[in-house]
Amino acid sequence: MLALNRDALLLARSPVTILQAATVHWREARRRLSTSRR
Repeated sequence: MLALNRDALLLARSPVTILQAATVHWREARRRLSTSRR
């Protein structure tokens, strides 16, 4: 478990992964905002 968590942290630190995660969160947030506005 510790090894997997460490690997996950290393992957999360990579700029590409961060950009991908940010894009996904941004899309989800935008969808939620547009849906809540309706």
